[in-house]
Amino acid sequence: MAVYLFVHGAWGGANNWSGIIKRLRLAGQECHYASLTGLGEKVHQVHPGITLSDHISDVIGVIDHYNLTDIILVGHSYGGMVISGVAALRHDHIRTLIYVDAFLPEDGEALWDIADDPSRKHYIDAQRDAPGLVAPFPGSPPHLTRHPLLTLTEPVQLNDETKSIKKHLLNFLNKRKA
Repeated sequence: MAVYLFVHGAWGGANNWSGIIKRLRLAGQECHYASLTGLGEKVHQVHPGITLSDHISDVIGVIDHYNLTDIILVGHSYGGMVISGVAALRHDHIRTLIYVDAFLPEDGEALWDIADDPSRKHYIDAQRDAPGLVAPFPGSPPHLTRHPLLTLTEPVQLNDETKSIKKHLLNFLNKRKA
C-alpha cells in the first residue's frame, strides 16, 4: 500500500496538512509529514544559512528514519522545489509526486527563477530588517513565520530518474507554478 508524505510550503509548517492527514488516516492510509528546518514547529531553528538542500535533507530524513517506500510525495508551493530535489535522491522510494499549487522546477532552476517580478521584489524587501529571512507576504495568516532567503535562490538538481516518476499537478491558484 502507498504511503503519503506531505511537505509544506514557505513560511508555513507541517500543521498546514493536519486536516488532510487526519482524513486519510481515518480512511486507513499511512501518512507522514516533514517539518522543514526553521519553519512551523521548527521556527526556533531558523537562521539565514538554511538552504534548499537542508530542506531536502529534512524530507530524506523522514524517508530513511521510517524506511518508507512506495511513497506518494505531496508538496505545496515552495514544497514543490523540495519534493523535486527529494525525488532526485530517493527516486527508487517514490511512486508519485503531487504538486499542489506548487513550483515545478526544471533541472538547475531555483524558485527565484520561476517566481514573478513582484514576488522577487518581496523576497528582497521583506528581509531588510532581518537579513536572509523573508517575512510572509502582506495579508498572510499570522501563524506564518520568516523563510530563509537561500532556500529560494538555490537551484534544484534533478536527474533522468526523476523524469520517470509519475507526477500530478493540482493548480488551484492559476499561477505559473505546477
